[in-house]
Amino acid sequence: MEFLPAIAISLKKYLAGKLAKTEVAKLEARLHSEPEWKEELELTKLLISETGELERERLLEMIENVGADEEKEGDVVIRFWRKKVWRVAATVLALMAAGLWWNLSEINKLNDFIADSYFPPINSIDRSGTDDFTLAYMVFEKKEYERSIELLERYSESDTIYYNVLRLQGHNYLKLNQYDKAIIKFNNAIEYQNSHPGFKIEDSENVQWSRLLVMYKLLEEEKISQNEFNNELENFISSSNQNDIYFKKAIQLRSML
Repeated sequence: MEFLPAIAISLKKYLAGKLAKTEVAKLEARLHSEPEWKEELELTKLLISETGELERERLLEMIENVGADEEKEGDVVIRFWRKKVWRVAATVLALMAAGLWWNLSEINKLNDFIADSYFPPINSIDRSGTDDFTLAYMVFEKKEYERSIELLERYSESDTIYYNVLRLQGHNYLKLNQYDKAIIKFNNAIEYQNSHPGFKIEDSENVQWSRLLVMYKLLEEEKISQNEFNNELENFISSSNQNDIYFKKAIQLRSML
């Protein structure tokens, strides 16, 4: 199994109780059926534990250096701290030798970046305020994603706002962590745009960027390879407006991988 930083993020979230319910079920199924995943989970537990211990011992050393009145007790603390450092170092070296070490700091930065780089769709359609699309957008903003999807299902390709419908459907599925469905809706929106060249679309790169975020989530779930994601990222960069926020985000993401 190719062990990726994205997988490490999922395992860390799982251990911290921060993984979405739908993703927990998928991960636990893999832990049950794939011994390699269970091994990675145990190694993640060990690494988090050892890292936490090291930080606590560093704090003890700082306190000892600042206010050590009894030299003998200070020596004991420092010797203990050194022992822990060597134990952690040995663990790290063992993981590196097995090809399973990753930089936790960089993983956290990447995880935070993905979360902070989500941009919701802009509703620029001037409607009456009581139609299904307007209501669907309103409940989307209230995080009632399933209700929003239900309202949007009443539209068809013949409707003049169908692109916006597809885009909002994609965002709803993204927020529900249903990435397989989200990618289909974003792909459909892109196909609709390509087949209607005269159709005016505001903030069209929102769909492209949101699709890329979904692709990253599929990478986390090992449904696509790292190479596939890298190719998608490069295609996005090459076709984007360099003055656009999405282009800048994509360049930053590439530097973090």
